Amino acid sequence: MGGRARDVISCRQSCPDNELSGPPATRIEPEAYRIHHMSQEWPNRERREKWEITNTLEYLSHHPGFNSLSVQIKSERPDYVVLNGGRKIGVELTSVYLSDKSVPDCHMEGNLSMFGPSQFKRNKYFLRVIKTIKEKVGKAREGYTLYENMILSVYINEYEDIFNSKEDWQEWAKANDQVLDDISPFTHILLWPLVNDISMMITPNKAGP
Repeated sequence: MGGRARDVISCRQSCPDNELSGPPATRIEPEAYRIHHMSQEWPNRERREKWEITNTLEYLSHHPGFNSLSVQIKSERPDYVVLNGGRKIGVELTSVYLSDKSVPDCHMEGNLSMFGPSQFKRNKYFLRVIKTIKEKVGKAREGYTLYENMILSVYINEYEDIFNSKEDWQEWAKANDQVLDDISPFTHILLWPLVNDISMMITPNKAGP
């Protein structure tokens, strides 16, 4: 392996650049978050994947080396083939919840006691994310169609993450360096959306672009 995996924080155009090195992000109040999301009907798989790939390409476009992105085809292994300035890249989608019950029960019930600023829950969620990455890497090594660049897009879809800062995620990446530097056949991991609408791109040292 080539040493510690590189991680890059980026954000959408609506997020000022100076927020990337500024003070800890303002937290979203759970009650406001619940009002916005709880009343929505839980989408089917087709709608979820369409929404996830659209947002993946949006976040991806703010990282160096990714531009003029468009879906070429919907596939299976990986989920999508995307054109990146005319070059094909593979994109695999996944989302991570705190527990199987929160898919979608906790997210639709409106029970605020299910989430909050709990260090135990936050640590548990960080473990779930790394577990999911390991599982996806293992499956991809069993027979995915490979492209020069392979993106594992991880939708950080859990209420507890609104209490995590970008520094928390950078510490998580540092603590899991050995795992994140050995993600072949994936060349990049995209974590989104983090607090303040930012995303994190994790790239092993030998990967590109």
